[in-house]
Amino acid sequence: MRESVLRRHAEFGFSLVEMMVGMALLAIVMTLAFGQLAAGVDQTARLDRGADENGTIRLVVESMVRELRQASTGDISLPPIAAAGTSGITFYSPDGKQPKHLRKITYRLVNGT
Repeated sequence: MRESVLRRHAEFGFSLVEMMVGMALLAIVMTLAFGQLAAGVDQTARLDRGADENGTIRLVVESMVRELRQASTGDISLPPIAAAGTSGITFYSPDGKQPKHLRKITYRLVNGT
């Protein structure tokens, strides 16, 4: 009877091999989880940079549209748009600071910027 009680008591714990296998599995699972977490953080950072760039582009385009709507030379015989191409546009717009003074505005696309 004493022997069966000792045998049952010894069966309650984990052996060293079971602990090592469990720790190895936990390490594998944690490595995979950390990799996914790091990838998610990188993706979020890329999306944030893209959102910032989109905001900057939106401001530039809004400024360009506002200036194009005001484009004028003050003379009906002269076109307000001096040159337009696939990578740029040049036009004249009244200078708000000096009366009857025109500014020559050029927007160019160079290397995607």
